[in-house]
Amino acid sequence: MAGSGERGLYARLTVDMRTDQYADRRILVRSVVRADMYEERPEGAGAHWLPAPGAGSGVGGEVRGGEPSGVAVLIAVDFAPGAPRADGLGAEERKRALVRAAGAAVDALPDGTHFALLGGGARPRVVYPWTGEWAVAGDEPRRLAQFETQGMMPHSAADEARTSYAAWLALARRLFTDTRPAVRHMIMVTDGSSGDEGGGTAVLDRELAACAGRFTCDVLGVGDGWRVGPLSRIAAALHGAADAVDEEDDEDSGDGGEGGLGGRLAATVRGLVDARLPALPVEITVRKGVRLVSFAEVSPVRRGFPVEAPPLDAPEAPRAHRFTTHLWSAGTREYQVELVASPHGEPLDELLQLASFVLGGGTAAVAVPVLVRWTDDVTAAGTSRFTARGQSVLYHARRTDRVTAYMEGCDAALRGERAHAEQLLGHACRLAAGARDELLLTLLDRVVHVLDPGGGVVRLRASVAPFDLRRSQLRAQRVPPSPAPASSPPPPDCPACGAVPSPGARHCVRCGTRLRRTAPDRQGRERGRERERERGGDRW
Repeated sequence: MAGSGERGLYARLTVDMRTDQYADRRILVRSVVRADMYEERPEGAGAHWLPAPGAGSGVGGEVRGGEPSGVAVLIAVDFAPGAPRADGLGAEERKRALVRAAGAAVDALPDGTHFALLGGGARPRVVYPWTGEWAVAGDEPRRLAQFETQGMMPHSAADEARTSYAAWLALARRLFTDTRPAVRHMIMVTDGSSGDEGGGTAVLDRELAACAGRFTCDVLGVGDGWRVGPLSRIAAALHGAADAVDEEDDEDSGDGGEGGLGGRLAATVRGLVDARLPALPVEITVRKGVRLVSFAEVSPVRRGFPVEAPPLDAPEAPRAHRFTTHLWSAGTREYQVELVASPHGEPLDELLQLASFVLGGGTAAVAVPVLVRWTDDVTAAGTSRFTARGQSVLYHARRTDRVTAYMEGCDAALRGERAHAEQLLGHACRLAAGARDELLLTLLDRVVHVLDPGGGVVRLRASVAPFDLRRSQLRAQRVPPSPAPASSPPPPDCPACGAVPSPGARHCVRCGTRLRRTAPDRQGRERGRERERERGGDRW
């Protein structure tokens, strides 16, 4: 229960999947777990309070030379004044805009926040504090940092030599190694000056793997020299967001917030400080004979989590998979869980628990079961004999199809392939109109003239710039949550270990305790036995 002034969130989990599955052979079972988070206790049952780490006594740890703080922020500007711009904006105008934006981010740092400024050039460097470590926000450190924002820009043509995104991340990783706050975040503004030539994407991917779990990162593209791929990959791997903002456009907020780059940076800093939960563990425990094949966040962004395959000589037993999620505030997230399961040897027409999904840790956790009911009635199953999925899974699969067509259409437009771009963007428009995808339709309207949405007839706007196409590609990857499923009463806890099994499960997936069946489940078992006798005792 939340105490007065205690930081944390109320969490309610629901699972959407097609429960009735055709009992034929090993099958891929897809489900979507929806996490609704609230600052105040919501109405209805099933909401659990998840406190922030150290809630009630302060979060985070100590940083050398400062007071305890819950947030450490790196503000990095990757900028080359000599980089060409299609819009003709001069180097000095761009430099002044970026200095103003960095200053706005510094102004937004609350007292006690640990921070550092990183500048570019032949190699990334710490511009402030001069010790190369961390400053602690206050009136004097903010004033000094404002002065040093000028030094974040390269000073000469020699300083504009290309570095790499991996080099920026490596410097951030080294700095964050010396910090222990609960929130460790990097905000990188890039005009695309950095590249990863010489090693391709492998160099960046190796550094992202080394940074995973150490800090989170938002990336903002400015100008028209950056590319969508690296920005999206950094944000996805480091649990951040990728977007693009015009340095000089004070009206562009991207999400209805403050305009311009300075407003976006300031809003990002405030969002970090306001994060109610810096991180939450997720544990997915699968029962004997069930295998977890993939786990991914699908809303509000899409990012996959690596799933460790069990050793070949591992015994047949329940297996727990653990993941870490970051920076929770009030709102909704959705996660897709893919399992491989077999009905062989299982009873028909009764609920069985394939897995449990637990958000949080210890006593401060909320859990839901992933259930299946095997049936030999194809009509009742109502789905493919080899794939099981619910409406939320279909929603995300179809939106992926729409976004893929849109991304490929924008790529074709950037290559100058106008006819091919209009064909792909028209296909995306037809799918978006059929699904009433307002976000994608709004983005389409900015890059094409829509002549016939239902027929997918569009014409590429003559005035659309490369920056606008790439920015719209980043924003198309934002995923609204699927329609909320109907609520159901929470299942009872296991009497032995307190885990949350399904009402119809025969055994607890965590400790194996046999559970009492409800009357409908006993009846289902009898129907299954009767069908087996009719077939001569062998369903397989």
